[in-house]
Amino acid sequence: MKCEKIYFATLSIVYAFIFLLGNWGDASPEGEWMSSAAPWLGEAPAGLKYETYRSESAAGFPRDVFTIPANEELCRKIIETYAMQEVEPGRYANNQVKPLYPAENTPELTAERSCISPWLEVKSDGSMRFCADDANVAFDEQKAVPLAPAYPQYLPQGQWELLYRELMLAVLCFMFPAVFCCVGWLWVQRHSLRAPGTKRICLQLVAVVAFVGAVVDFFWHGFDTTYTLWSALVAVILNLLVAGILMGLTALVRAMLGKPL
Repeated sequence: MKCEKIYFATLSIVYAFIFLLGNWGDASPEGEWMSSAAPWLGEAPAGLKYETYRSESAAGFPRDVFTIPANEELCRKIIETYAMQEVEPGRYANNQVKPLYPAENTPELTAERSCISPWLEVKSDGSMRFCADDANVAFDEQKAVPLAPAYPQYLPQGQWELLYRELMLAVLCFMFPAVFCCVGWLWVQRHSLRAPGTKRICLQLVAVVAFVGAVVDFFWHGFDTTYTLWSALVAVILNLLVAGILMGLTALVRAMLGKPL
């Protein structure tokens, strides 16, 4: 069992490191404002707060919401910038805004939506809750209001870094445990496929870490519990599939070379 413990500890540490690296960034309210609202509204206001609200259903998405102290000028600016309409007392929204990005900032390489759906709630004391894009709102791109960023200097200068991070997290969740264990155990240490620890390390341990890692990943990002658990199950299935393929390739190569499995 010593080898299993070593693999479990090492894989968990490496998994956690890559996960944190993939989510590395400025998680402060000001940092989140700069990435989602600054291109349209400019610098972050004083007293800004930020919170991610967990999705309310398996089909829903998390909401990133800013809390802003009373600021009549900024309130008016938000409503005018996004061409919002009052949908009910104290609540303003525009369900379909189509950002007109400069060519070098077009997020076509990522999972960004083609339209955004901002909304604003103004409380009786003048304080506000602002969501720069509610992904739970459906939109009709043909009826979308085009909107060029008023502060293009705050747009990200390239999308490759974001794409790289998204791919890194996808690989981490859906195949990394299998690759780590199978390559390390079968290829680096050259253990037999029939060795007592092979099933535990290449299959059982892979399934456990894949499940726990995916739960942490999706729950961390604010997804619904049901969606999170289903995603974790998919992560387990894909990792076991990858492990099976790697074990099969190992057996095939060893058989071709006349070496014991």
